[in-house]
Amino acid sequence: MADSFLARLEARERDHLLESLANLQIIQGGESVLDICCGPGWHLKQLAGGKNSTRNERFPQEPISRGVGIDSSAQMIALARRDCPPNLEFIHQDWAAPQVSSADAASQSADADSQSEDAGAYSAGAQSEDAGALGARKFDVVIANRCPAIQSSDDAVRMEALSTRWCVYATPIYKHVDILETILEHLPTPVPQDTSAGQARFAQVVGDLLARGRRPQLTYWHDVSTRHHTREEIKRELAMHAKQYGPGFNAAIDAAFSPTETVEIHHEMRFALAAWRVDGKAATAHLMEE
Repeated sequence: MADSFLARLEARERDHLLESLANLQIIQGGESVLDICCGPGWHLKQLAGGKNSTRNERFPQEPISRGVGIDSSAQMIALARRDCPPNLEFIHQDWAAPQVSSADAASQSADADSQSEDAGAYSAGAQSEDAGALGARKFDVVIANRCPAIQSSDDAVRMEALSTRWCVYATPIYKHVDILETILEHLPTPVPQDTSAGQARFAQVVGDLLARGRRPQLTYWHDVSTRHHTREEIKRELAMHAKQYGPGFNAAIDAAFSPTETVEIHHEMRFALAAWRVDGKAATAHLMEE
């Protein structure tokens, strides 16, 4: 799943998150950036490369000075550490879990796996011994893109506590996968596809920002893709849906498709992005072409 996600990122003709960071003048060069739910680290590596990155035609800015990415997936962090530039650091940490302070670090278990899961910090692949390192740092820009750990306005406040200039929150607000209709019909109790994605969470976060006097700039985009997968590949690609629809999901896939069949899958997604300053300065809006 992590490898296929990275492959899709690398194959993109354009990346709307990078374009938004440039168009809204959030990234201009020299910033420090925290990426929550960084995945395989692709976006941070593009920002670290600046105009010399593989997306220089879409992101012509100067490189950021340093970047830190955190993710709860060990597989994603392992990919992120590959070919890691010296100014990037990747941390295996669950943003949704209680944060570990430096004072509490000494009382942590000596178990290495437990440490890395809770608050292990890595720099170019090496583990830091300071379990509270992230909490002590501030960043010019804090990004949460397609991040399931951002569940409420309280998480937006936590983002602000780590930022000195900007916070950026981007999430799907609509998601439709055509073969899900067929799969869900084969569940013991058929259910309709939930296409709402993170719409309610995004509305709550933006509403709270406005109530607190923030002035988020909003950007929207639409993404349609077609993929071809075998039955086993479908299970890996739709693993997140298996968590959503229950333990009978994979059995429903087996019932819907033959093991030798290659299935064409159409994905339609709509995204929303909110970017707001935390330093009291006015933001400059720039429209992004669809």
